[in-house]
Amino acid sequence: MSNILQYNFFSVYVIIFFILFSKDITAKKEEINILIKEPDVIKYTAEKYSQTINDFINSNYGSQNFEIKFSFCETKKSYINLFYSYHYDEKYIDYLSCAIEGLKEKTYDMVLLDDRHLFTEVSLIENVLLEIFLGFRELHREYEALNSYKLDFSHHNINVVNDGYMGGNIYGIPYELDFDVIYSQGTFNRSNDLSWSGLYREAQATNTGLYSRPINIPIEDNDELLNFFTEYINEQYPVLEQKKRKINSYFDVFYNEKSSDLFNSFRDYVLSTTNITETVSMEQAIHSFIDNKTMFLKGRASLYSYLKSQSNQIVSILLPPKNYSAIIEKFLIINTHSKINKKMLVNVANILTSKTLQKFRADNFGSIPTFNVTLKETDPIIKDYCDQHPEICYLLEKIKPIQLRNFFKKDELSASFLEVRMHLPNLLKDFLNDNKVEKVQTAFKNIVEYRNHSQLKDLSPIFCNLIVFGFILAYFFPISLIQNRYIGKCKVIFYYTNVCIYSILLPMFMITFRVYYIYTHRTSVSFACMVCMYALIGRRLIYVISHPDDEESFESVNITNFISLNKEEKKFYSKVKKINHCKSKQKRITQDEADFISSNPNNIFFNRSLRMFNQQGEKINVREKEIR
Repeated sequence: MSNILQYNFFSVYVIIFFILFSKDITAKKEEINILIKEPDVIKYTAEKYSQTINDFINSNYGSQNFEIKFSFCETKKSYINLFYSYHYDEKYIDYLSCAIEGLKEKTYDMVLLDDRHLFTEVSLIENVLLEIFLGFRELHREYEALNSYKLDFSHHNINVVNDGYMGGNIYGIPYELDFDVIYSQGTFNRSNDLSWSGLYREAQATNTGLYSRPINIPIEDNDELLNFFTEYINEQYPVLEQKKRKINSYFDVFYNEKSSDLFNSFRDYVLSTTNITETVSMEQAIHSFIDNKTMFLKGRASLYSYLKSQSNQIVSILLPPKNYSAIIEKFLIINTHSKINKKMLVNVANILTSKTLQKFRADNFGSIPTFNVTLKETDPIIKDYCDQHPEICYLLEKIKPIQLRNFFKKDELSASFLEVRMHLPNLLKDFLNDNKVEKVQTAFKNIVEYRNHSQLKDLSPIFCNLIVFGFILAYFFPISLIQNRYIGKCKVIFYYTNVCIYSILLPMFMITFRVYYIYTHRTSVSFACMVCMYALIGRRLIYVISHPDDEESFESVNITNFISLNKEEKKFYSKVKKINHCKSKQKRITQDEADFISSNPNNIFFNRSLRMFNQQGEKINVREKEIR
């Protein structure tokens, strides 16, 4: 009997142990690591942010099987020796490099990127130098494409949603946004035609010696400087409106003959409001405003709640002149290399970007939600937000957003925003100091004009693809050397060999020929010239190349082996006359230049070809006379 009781007690102990152990297993939550940018003004720790968000999720969505851990970037790298051609922004590059490293090494399951980091490297013409030094190429390949997952975009501003797409794939889920505003001490009655100069006059008229600086613009921060530059330019010249109307010349204002006046006007305004030798950061500008040392502060909308709580006066908030405001959109990105189940990550992303949680962050951290405010009459959560934050909601309805990533992109040949963001702010600072407007004009010209230069057109995708195609065919050529007595194989090998050779050499010749003329600037490359040179190379190119030093053998080659005669003879001869006519109008060169060209070993084939071309042209002319 006692043995039975002992056995029963033992069984109960085992069952209790397994129950407790299973509870420990089920209680273990999946930790989801998310990289976010450290706040520069309203300070809080990553631990506090994580705890606040987790507590709200558990109290409003029930107990979850995950726990979110937000982290700030801790990696600090030095690129001083690498970016020798850039006055790069350490703060900007550090966060980008931290995100790249975290994505590749699976340190973070999600990353919060704003639109000044997201897709900024995308450009038709890539900057290989930046890609090598930063350690990435096509960074969006590290992001999880979310097209196949269920996402709720019904409460988001559709324009923000679209900015998370690239190439038909959705990578970024709208998390929050921010935009530029002007803060004023006391009540400020804004007029409809408010301008930057009018704002300065208002500050001067109101200033009775109380304010040490009438308008505080924190241009020490590169993002703030770039924001103010675009806002000031759009107030002076309708760049954004022309871009929306697809007027191609809208970007010319940055480097045409009128650009000097525009840039000098910008510099004069900055110097009238700022001591260029003592520029202030955003944090310094905010404390100066709170201490009543300045009447107007140009800052971000997310600071509104903080300023109202810290200032002992009424704080008015208004959009910059003509309602043009630089906007920052923040997106939640899922790491495609994460070991955590992607459905779980998408579920977490949906919770973090939901209406409820966005409103919670707005109430507790001052962030601006990505709400479609036009739904405030029908959606209770959006209505509740607008009732509690009427000023922000009103500005969201009136704003004319300037998205810098798109503002500096004239067309697909423009430089990537990554290059613009790294280079332009410091050039503007140099201009404010030394007043050398040519540097800024050249920078804007490089953004759009030189990317469309004919020197880049030489290396067209068609030529490059033909060369790659030829090399691919050449890799399989050894297979054809296997002994086979089939006569048809000899014919196939003949054509196969010619296709391989011409696919490689002909595009190379075309590229070299065009570059030669572009750099010498002696004449333009007409279509007729290119057609004739193509005909001249023809099917016997391999023969000429195999006998480079055989003058007699080269002279004995008949031009009829290079071009089609009979029906095409007259058409070809018309090309000959066009070239002769073109040559007669060219600028005459000196004898020294002629000797240099003829003696240059790189031009031997070119000179021989032209000489043979002229001789055969004369023969064709004689034949036409005999026929007549």
